[in-house]
Amino acid sequence: CYCMNRYVFLSKSDAYDNFSLTDAKGIVAASNAMTVTINMKQANNIVWCASDRNLMIGTNNEEYAIKADDYGTTLTPTTIKAQQQSTVGSVFYPVTLTDSGIIAIKKFGKKAIFYAYSPDSYRYGYKDLNLYNEDITTVGINDVAYTSDPTPILWLSLVDGTLCGATLSISDDVIAFHKHTTQGKILSITALPNANNNDMDLYAIIRRQNGIFLEVMSNGVNVETKSTEDLFYSDSSLSFSSDVAKTHWSGLTHLKGQTVKVLADGAVQPEVVVSETGEIDIQYPAKKIV
Repeated sequence: CYCMNRYVFLSKSDAYDNFSLTDAKGIVAASNAMTVTINMKQANNIVWCASDRNLMIGTNNEEYAIKADDYGTTLTPTTIKAQQQSTVGSVFYPVTLTDSGIIAIKKFGKKAIFYAYSPDSYRYGYKDLNLYNEDITTVGINDVAYTSDPTPILWLSLVDGTLCGATLSISDDVIAFHKHTTQGKILSITALPNANNNDMDLYAIIRRQNGIFLEVMSNGVNVETKSTEDLFYSDSSLSFSSDVAKTHWSGLTHLKGQTVKVLADGAVQPEVVVSETGEIDIQYPAKKIV
């Protein structure tokens, strides 16, 4: 599928780079590529498309489903049509596909909208995910990511450099927003699978005082935590280890001049200031520090 302006192009079956509307003999067959022109009611452009029960199309002011009819009939060049579903409108951000529907960012970029197919009406209805939390994203949404495991969370990077998440259980009507701030500005986020623990990790590109860093959010303390030695409990953490216990540590040039918290062999030590050469001295010797 390829979208442009108000046109939707679907390739030939089993030939994803073939968008010819006829075969070599000029005959239109059911397996040929298809083109749909959406008769939009307002001046619009397509900003996203997503494959759900139907092919959903989001525009600046309206949403459409590409279908043959309401009963799941196979799309062909003679049956294909675009049916309007709602008049919400979206911005040009990637949409999020969940087990129960589609999440898009509403026009003006300040709210998240959830679209789900209803077998009763044969149409897509929508829900404003910010209905009870309108203020949390009023500064504007900058980027979107979704971690499906271990808990479904929609992550929104905001224009002011902060981060907020919405823990979701749509079927139970649970949408719980939470705000996250950091000593820096979050520029971009994405979610990637982690094969080691069978869940999704949230990655962020963050501009801090001494540079731009790629960081991953820690899951923190959970039921599998056996030791405090490797806990990442501060805003942005790194771990260091040594064969012998020591009080003098180096390698923190990216944090020069910053006041940092120290976890040494699982115990909290007093805060210290990183020197201009990226070194610190802790109060008690340790083999592993965070």
